[in-house]
Amino acid sequence: MRHLRYGFPAASLLFFCVAFYLPLSSKAINNIFYIGLAAPALGWLLWRPRALDVLARGFAWVIFPLIGMSLLAAGSLADLKAGLYFLLFLFGLLMLDEGQYAKRSITAFAILSVLLLCYLSFDWAMIRLETGQWIRYHHLLGEVINPVHFALLITTALAFLWLFHAEPWLSRYDKRYVMAGFTVLTCLVLLSATLFQARSALLGFGLFTAAYLFQRKMLLPMGAALLVAGLLLLPLLSLDELLAERGTSYRPEIWADTLHRLRHDCGLIAGCGTDDHLFAGRFPHPHNGYLATLYQMGLPGFALFTAFAAVFIWRSSKARSRWALIAWIGWGALLTTSNGMFTSPKPLWIYFWLPTFLAILESQPNTVRDYFAKRHALSAEQRARRAG
Repeated sequence: MRHLRYGFPAASLLFFCVAFYLPLSSKAINNIFYIGLAAPALGWLLWRPRALDVLARGFAWVIFPLIGMSLLAAGSLADLKAGLYFLLFLFGLLMLDEGQYAKRSITAFAILSVLLLCYLSFDWAMIRLETGQWIRYHHLLGEVINPVHFALLITTALAFLWLFHAEPWLSRYDKRYVMAGFTVLTCLVLLSATLFQARSALLGFGLFTAAYLFQRKMLLPMGAALLVAGLLLLPLLSLDELLAERGTSYRPEIWADTLHRLRHDCGLIAGCGTDDHLFAGRFPHPHNGYLATLYQMGLPGFALFTAFAAVFIWRSSKARSRWALIAWIGWGALLTTSNGMFTSPKPLWIYFWLPTFLAILESQPNTVRDYFAKRHALSAEQRARRAG
């Protein structure tokens, strides 16, 4: 019975993740989320409304900042739905987490991501043989893709497979196997970042690596070994030249223009909202998720996000959350990419919000347990009333 109840939203979560690799319209991807995950989550929550007080108390530190940022970001009443969708994404993951369905869906997505990386790497190598040049891969199925998003999705998938599957298996043997496995993971991420020329993915993975090695108490030995290996491997394969080919990608100019417009044209308190300004004369957004939040929502919105981030870091670090380690990939990447964090369904939802929300759930097992316990008690009470 449970498989029938959760099968559709679990399949929808998988399809939602994979959809960002496919040439689908934004409307089609939004509908996958709305129909496949948001609507079932809303129905599931309202089926036992008397249990919602447990979630309201336990996750108040998440709910209020999301609602507050939704209000500040809203250009119209219709935009207020964004906060509701984020909460339904969080509680949809909670719904699927009861039977480990979220983990199963993400495992399937991660395996497909690895297969995609293998195919793209082979095609990339063939192009090199034909043209004599290493290109920046930016086409798939005849469509132009965003290479940074692809690199971040694949990096997130690789980190998940490592933390939830490969590392637990290798840990049963010798620590040297774990170190060797992590080195392989690093090489795969480096391959993906080079193929897509995605420095943002490398930045995010660097933050993940530092947090992982610190949590596993391997920061000095393993960190030093990876640093030396990277310094040797990059120039040996000429990957350093390939990654440096695009220079700074105008990031300093974009950020300087963002701050100038915020201070002199809009104001730090009100922010600029979501306008049509072209940063540095040609770019449609600030290419920094944190700066974009300040630009769009002003200091009140940025303060709400900062409060949320501080509690998230404290709780997830205290719980030694594996999902938080994966979330650092997205948190690090947003230093050099993204048009803010409060968006309609986009790849950002997979490499940033999905691991962040799952880290929140993993970091508060008592709240999750109490909620399910109350749901089950209410179900038992209802069955007893019917029997009586």
